[in-house]
Amino acid sequence: MQSTLRLAVLALFVVGIGWGCSGDSVNPRFAKTWTGTATVTIPGASPLSYPSQLTITVSGDSATATNICPDGSGSVTAHGNGDTINWTGSVDCPPVALSCGSATLTYKTATLTLSNDGKTLTAQGSGTASVCGVSAPITTSFVGT
Repeated sequence: MQSTLRLAVLALFVVGIGWGCSGDSVNPRFAKTWTGTATVTIPGASPLSYPSQLTITVSGDSATATNICPDGSGSVTAHGNGDTINWTGSVDCPPVALSCGSATLTYKTATLTLSNDGKTLTAQGSGTASVCGVSAPITTSFVGT
Protein backbone atom coordinates (compact mmCIF):
# COMPACT_ATOMS: atom_id res chain seq x y z
CA MET A 1 0.00 0.00 0.00
CA GLN A 2 2.79 2.39 0.91
CA SER A 3 4.56 1.64 -2.42
CA THR A 4 1.40 2.42 -4.34
CA LEU A 5 1.00 5.68 -2.45
CA ARG A 6 4.63 6.65 -3.17
CA LEU A 7 4.17 5.88 -6.87
CA ALA A 8 0.99 7.96 -6.96
CA VAL A 9 2.77 10.91 -5.25
CA LEU A 10 5.75 10.55 -7.63
CA ALA A 11 3.40 10.46 -10.65
CA LEU A 12 1.65 13.63 -9.47
CA PHE A 13 5.01 15.32 -8.89
CA VAL A 14 6.25 14.36 -12.36
CA VAL A 15 3.05 15.63 -13.96
CA GLY A 16 3.25 18.82 -11.88
CA ILE A 17 6.79 19.70 -12.96
CA GLY A 18 6.45 18.44 -16.49
CA TRP A 19 9.46 16.07 -16.21
CA GLY A 20 11.12 18.02 -18.98
CA CYS A 21 8.38 17.17 -21.47
CA SER A 22 5.97 19.74 -22.67
CA GLY A 23 2.86 19.88 -24.75
CA ASP A 24 3.46 23.63 -24.80
CA SER A 25 5.72 23.75 -27.86
CA VAL A 26 5.45 26.41 -30.52
CA ASN A 27 3.94 25.06 -33.74
CA PRO A 28 6.92 24.11 -35.95
CA ARG A 29 5.10 25.61 -38.97
CA PHE A 30 6.16 29.05 -37.65
CA ALA A 31 9.69 28.18 -38.78
CA LYS A 32 10.27 29.75 -42.19
CA THR A 33 10.83 33.08 -43.91
CA TRP A 34 7.52 34.91 -44.17
CA THR A 35 7.10 37.48 -46.94
CA GLY A 36 4.46 40.17 -46.64
CA THR A 37 3.71 43.75 -45.72
CA ALA A 38 4.66 45.50 -42.49
CA THR A 39 2.75 48.58 -41.37
CA VAL A 40 3.74 51.13 -38.72
CA THR A 41 0.97 53.40 -37.46
CA ILE A 42 1.57 56.59 -35.49
CA PRO A 43 -1.53 58.39 -34.16
CA GLY A 44 -2.34 61.41 -36.32
CA ALA A 45 -0.14 60.31 -39.23
CA SER A 46 -0.70 58.19 -42.31
CA PRO A 47 0.37 54.57 -41.81
CA LEU A 48 3.73 53.62 -43.31
CA SER A 49 3.61 50.27 -45.14
CA TYR A 50 6.58 48.53 -46.70
CA PRO A 51 7.43 45.07 -48.07
CA SER A 52 9.08 42.92 -45.43
CA GLN A 53 10.46 39.47 -44.72
CA LEU A 54 10.39 37.97 -41.25
CA THR A 55 12.44 34.83 -40.58
CA ILE A 56 11.45 32.62 -37.65
CA THR A 57 13.25 29.64 -36.13
CA VAL A 58 11.56 27.44 -33.51
CA SER A 59 12.88 25.39 -30.60
CA GLY A 60 10.40 24.01 -28.05
CA ASP A 61 8.42 26.90 -26.56
CA SER A 62 10.79 29.52 -28.06
CA ALA A 63 10.76 31.22 -31.42
CA THR A 64 13.42 33.63 -32.67
CA ALA A 65 12.28 36.23 -35.19
CA THR A 66 14.92 38.03 -37.27
CA ASN A 67 14.69 40.89 -39.79
CA ILE A 68 12.24 42.72 -37.51
CA CYS A 69 13.41 46.28 -38.27
CA PRO A 70 12.56 48.22 -41.46
CA ASP A 71 16.18 47.88 -42.65
CA GLY A 72 16.12 44.08 -42.16
CA SER A 73 18.15 44.07 -38.94
CA GLY A 74 17.10 43.16 -35.41
CA SER A 75 15.89 40.01 -33.70
CA VAL A 76 13.87 38.90 -30.68
CA THR A 77 13.23 35.58 -28.96
CA ALA A 78 9.60 35.06 -28.03
CA HIS A 79 7.83 32.29 -26.12
CA GLY A 80 4.48 30.64 -26.51
CA ASN A 81 2.73 27.47 -27.48
CA GLY A 82 0.70 26.16 -30.37
CA ASP A 83 -0.19 28.87 -32.83
CA THR A 84 0.63 31.93 -30.69
CA ILE A 85 3.91 33.41 -29.48
CA ASN A 86 4.43 36.54 -27.40
CA TRP A 87 7.37 38.84 -26.78
CA THR A 88 7.97 41.73 -24.37
CA GLY A 89 11.20 43.69 -24.11
CA SER A 90 12.88 46.53 -25.92
CA VAL A 91 14.56 46.56 -29.34
CA ASP A 92 15.83 49.75 -30.95
CA CYS A 93 15.94 49.73 -34.74
CA PRO A 94 18.46 51.79 -36.72
CA PRO A 95 17.18 55.21 -37.87
CA VAL A 96 15.20 55.40 -41.10
CA ALA A 97 15.82 58.51 -43.26
CA LEU A 98 12.84 60.83 -43.76
CA SER A 99 12.48 64.21 -45.40
CA CYS A 100 12.51 65.91 -41.96
CA GLY A 101 15.47 63.93 -40.65
CA SER A 102 14.98 60.42 -39.35
CA ALA A 103 12.72 58.03 -37.47
CA THR A 104 13.88 55.48 -34.89
CA LEU A 105 11.51 52.69 -33.91
CA THR A 106 11.63 50.95 -30.53
CA TYR A 107 9.57 47.77 -30.27
CA LYS A 108 8.17 46.88 -26.83
CA THR A 109 5.65 44.03 -27.35
CA ALA A 110 4.57 41.65 -30.07
CA THR A 111 2.14 38.79 -30.58
CA LEU A 112 2.56 36.46 -33.55
CA THR A 113 -0.26 34.18 -34.60
CA LEU A 114 -0.32 31.39 -37.14
CA SER A 115 -3.50 30.79 -39.13
CA ASN A 116 -5.36 27.48 -38.63
CA ASP A 117 -4.00 26.14 -41.92
CA GLY A 118 -0.45 27.32 -41.08
CA LYS A 119 -0.18 29.38 -44.27
CA THR A 120 -0.47 32.93 -42.88
CA LEU A 121 1.44 34.67 -40.13
CA THR A 122 -0.05 37.75 -38.46
CA ALA A 123 2.03 39.86 -36.09
CA GLN A 124 0.82 42.76 -33.96
CA GLY A 125 3.12 44.93 -31.90
CA SER A 126 3.55 48.20 -30.10
CA GLY A 127 6.31 50.53 -29.08
CA THR A 128 7.50 54.07 -29.64
CA ALA A 129 8.93 56.07 -32.49
CA SER A 130 11.16 59.09 -32.41
CA VAL A 131 10.16 60.83 -35.64
CA CYS A 132 12.02 63.98 -36.62
CA GLY A 133 12.64 64.84 -32.97
CA VAL A 134 9.14 63.99 -31.66
CA SER A 135 8.43 60.81 -29.67
CA ALA A 136 5.10 59.02 -30.18
CA PRO A 137 3.50 55.64 -29.46
CA ILE A 138 3.25 53.26 -32.42
CA THR A 139 1.46 50.10 -33.38
CA THR A 140 2.91 47.69 -35.88
CA SER A 141 1.48 44.88 -37.92
CA PHE A 142 2.77 42.30 -40.36
CA VAL A 143 0.86 39.83 -42.48
CA GLY A 144 2.92 37.29 -44.37
CA THR A 145 2.72 34.03 -46.24
